[in-house]
Amino acid sequence: MAARVWDNATVDMRFTDAAVRFIAAADATPKQKPFFVYLPLSAPHSPHLVPKFAAGKSQAGVRGDMVWLVDQCVGRVIAVLEKHGLSKNTLLIVTSDNGPLIGSVKIGEREGTAQISNGHQSAGNLRGYKGRPFEGGHRVPFIVRWPGRIAKGAVNDDTFCHVDLMATTAALIGASLPKSAGEDSENLLPAFFGQPTRRGPMVNQAGNGVKTLRDGPWKIIFGQGPDRVRRSAGKGMLFNLKIDPFETTDLWDRHPERVKTMHVLLAKIRGDG
Repeated sequence: MAARVWDNATVDMRFTDAAVRFIAAADATPKQKPFFVYLPLSAPHSPHLVPKFAAGKSQAGVRGDMVWLVDQCVGRVIAVLEKHGLSKNTLLIVTSDNGPLIGSVKIGEREGTAQISNGHQSAGNLRGYKGRPFEGGHRVPFIVRWPGRIAKGAVNDDTFCHVDLMATTAALIGASLPKSAGEDSENLLPAFFGQPTRRGPMVNQAGNGVKTLRDGPWKIIFGQGPDRVRRSAGKGMLFNLKIDPFETTDLWDRHPERVKTMHVLLAKIRGDG
């Protein structure tokens, strides 16, 4: 249940207003004590609504306008950091919790009714969308900004999972995590600075419970189906994302040993808890 003052069209502006005020106040703090801002924007989640000034900005439907609004909010955060001379001492991360819907949703309709707007491909050439086990369902942008520390325009294609933020952030500030904290979190801070990393096996789960396992370039989906994948005993799909990032060629039957290895690996992960 939302608060009475909640307005889906304008809530992100209010959240951003609060973040901007907080950052400005942090600059006035003696000795500029370290601060942390978590700004979880509602956009572009449904219901698809935007404030009047954002309507039509994207030419990709209301969902596209919401993405434009996210850009505007991030720009305001960057601007206040610049204004108060905090950019070079602030690590800024912009990311998303899951892949996109195929397009915009009419008010009151289910997300499954989303429609493409003006031919815009919300997931690019990736296969699948939000809630699906394919890359379009869970591969998301992860943009890191730290002027003077991270090279402008640098790209790192190594695998990173949101759970890794705990161990990575701890390493950044020189903190030690308790052994019981963030068991699945890995310190991948070197990736921020252009150094190669090799994340361990990573499990993802689709909206209907179908699991996937990523190990290096290999990805296995424990289910079958061209779009809405369903669990199927003893059957699944296998892809090599290094040579086939768009998951066009199922290698399940060609690499039975790899399939077996991935099954054993998932069982081990489950057993470790």
